[in-house]
Amino acid sequence: MAVAAKKSDDSVRYAPGTRIYSRGAAAPALEIEKEKQPHAAPKRQQGAAAQITRVAKDACPRPKVSAGRLLLVTLGILASAALLLITLVRYAMISQEYAVVNETKTQIETYQREIAALNVQLNAAVSLEKARAAALAAGMGYPTAEQIVRLQGEDQAQTGGQTAPE
Repeated sequence: MAVAAKKSDDSVRYAPGTRIYSRGAAAPALEIEKEKQPHAAPKRQQGAAAQITRVAKDACPRPKVSAGRLLLVTLGILASAALLLITLVRYAMISQEYAVVNETKTQIETYQREIAALNVQLNAAVSLEKARAAALAAGMGYPTAEQIVRLQGEDQAQTGGQTAPE
């Protein structure tokens, strides 16, 4: 419990639970008005619970803010929020495009591995002996003498630079 405060010899003593607020180091820029005499505290009844009463000294009115300044601050906050929102949406779009690019790169790598595997199979499949055996099995062979056509040309450019066998 707080100790009873005594303002001056002539003033009335406060109840033990009363807190007194006055101007001091917390508000040094405000003008100090003339001190008013505190009102006498109401008499307490015996057996009643102790109640804390507060006595406020010189209530300070809140400083008024002009409508233009309030509008400017509000618009500044809204503009900052809009820019932040636009930035976040743009980053989301960019990350989505990166995901598409990465997926395309993965597909390209898969196709390149598949092409490399097919090239290995193709190189292993092509051999002269296998081609000769497949041609003979299909009835293809070297041309006979009746199948050879001789070209009569004087210009070797027409025959591809070769002469006909004799």
